[in-house]
Amino acid sequence: MSPSQKRRRRGFEYSPLQFNSFRLLELISGHSLYADIHCRLRDYQLDSAPPYEALSYTWGDEKSACRISLDGLPFHIRPNLRDALRRLRQPRSTRIIWIDAICIDQNSADEKSVQVPLMRKIYTRAERVIAWLGEETFDSG
Repeated sequence: MSPSQKRRRRGFEYSPLQFNSFRLLELISGHSLYADIHCRLRDYQLDSAPPYEALSYTWGDEKSACRISLDGLPFHIRPNLRDALRRLRQPRSTRIIWIDAICIDQNSADEKSVQVPLMRKIYTRAERVIAWLGEETFDSG
């Protein structure tokens, strides 16, 4: 098995972040609400990031996992985030969003110890903060 085949089987793996940098998610356009979700993850210096939005949401059920494509590789997220990404995806353009569950390596205590204290700056510098409360239900209106 080639190295690229092994990597695809394992899925997405984070690269270490440089000092004072963070990641932004590029949510690739999609024409259908239920089409597969494709994203790219890019590193930026905090002071020179492109315009972006930040997503605030509840993580939801950790028992369920939904698969998306991150840099062409499988990546698992919770259903509530999948629903938010489906609704936020634009039909013709890429959307740049900071989302803690994806932009911070949740399996790295070292990275979290650096990134979590930056969250105030990350949210403050966002052009817009989106609050996702979940899908609409019959009585949520």
